[in-house]
Amino acid sequence: MKKIWMALVCGVWWATGVAAANLYQVANVPIAAEVGTAMEARDIAIANGQVDAFWVLLRKMVQSDDLTKLPLVGQDEVVNFVQNVSLSDEKTTATKYMASMTVTFKPRAVQDFLTENQVPFLVQAPPTALVVPVYRHGADVWLVEADSPVYTALRNVVSANGLFEWVLPESDPDTAEMIRAAWSAPESDLWRDILSGVGVGRVFLWEVIQAGPTVAVMTRALPAEQDGWDRIVFQTIVPSGDIGAAVPALFARTESLLEKAWRAAKTNNLETPNVFWITVPITSVAEWVNIRQKLSKAGFLDGLDVRGFRPREALAALRFKGTGEQLDEKLRQIGLQVRPVTGSSAWELTTIDTDAEGEAE
Repeated sequence: MKKIWMALVCGVWWATGVAAANLYQVANVPIAAEVGTAMEARDIAIANGQVDAFWVLLRKMVQSDDLTKLPLVGQDEVVNFVQNVSLSDEKTTATKYMASMTVTFKPRAVQDFLTENQVPFLVQAPPTALVVPVYRHGADVWLVEADSPVYTALRNVVSANGLFEWVLPESDPDTAEMIRAAWSAPESDLWRDILSGVGVGRVFLWEVIQAGPTVAVMTRALPAEQDGWDRIVFQTIVPSGDIGAAVPALFARTESLLEKAWRAAKTNNLETPNVFWITVPITSVAEWVNIRQKLSKAGFLDGLDVRGFRPREALAALRFKGTGEQLDEKLRQIGLQVRPVTGSSAWELTTIDTDAEGEAE
C-alpha cells in the first residue's frame, strides 16, 4: 500500500503543480513584446500582461453582465492593484521578450474597486479539487485507466485561470488501483487520505454514463457540503456516439452549472460591508481626530479606512453592512451626515447640529 500511495502523490504533483486555490491570483499569462531592445520589450510586455491578468481576474470574480458596469482601467491604474509578479520561461532576442507571468492582486484594493462601482463580486474561490472521471458503458467501468476515452479526453480540457482549479491524477497502474479502491469503498477513509496527501480540498467524481447516443452526466463532491456543487445531473444526446469527442462540451456544461451554483452561494450581498467613499472637510488635525473618534466609538461601522489627506480635507472609506439610507440614519444620531458635493459626483461628511435639527422637526 505504501508504494501505491507514494505513486499517487508523486504522480498528481508532477502532473499539475497546483497549490491551494487563490481567487486573487492569475497564473501563466503569456506575455510578449518587440521594440528597440529586449529590456524595453520586457517592460512593455509586463505592463500589458498585468492589464490582461487584471481582466482575467475580473471575469472570475464578476458575472459577465456586470463587467460592462466597470470603467476601463489602464496600465498606470492596474499597478495599484498588483501585489506581486513572478516570471518564468523567459526568452529574449535583441529586440523581443517573451515569458509566462503569474500575477497576484491585492484583495482589499480589488474589493474596494468593485464595491465603489456597485458591482457584486465573488468572495470565495472554490477549493481546488481532485477530479476523478468515471466512465460507464454497459457493465464496464473505467476510472483513470489510460484506455478510458473520458479520462484521455479530459486531460486536454482542463484549463488554467477558470473559476475552478482541477487536479488530474496520473494514469499509472498503482494510482489507478488506489483510485479504484477508494471509489469502490466511498465510506472508507481512503478519499480523506488521498486529499491529505495531495493537499487539495475536495475529490470531485465526474461520472459519464453512456447508453448508445444517450449520455447522462452525474457529479458528486466529497466531502459533501451545501455549497452548490455537491450534485449536478443532466442528460444529452451524442449522435455520433463518440464519447471522447463529446467530453469538452460535456465538461464545459458541467463547469457552467457548477459556476452558477457556486456564484449564487458565494457572491457578496448586504451582509458583506459596503464601502462608502467620502471626503471630510476639516480645518485642523484636531478636528479630524475628533470626527474619527466619534465614528469609532459609535460602533455601527465595520471599518474606517483613511485613504489620504489633501489641504483642509481627508479622504476616507466607511465600511457598513447595510444601505446608504441606513448609514445616513446612524450618522445623524451622532451629529454627522453625508451629502453630495455641489457640482461633483463626490460625497462629503459634515457635522450637523442635532439639537437644532430636533427643534426644526
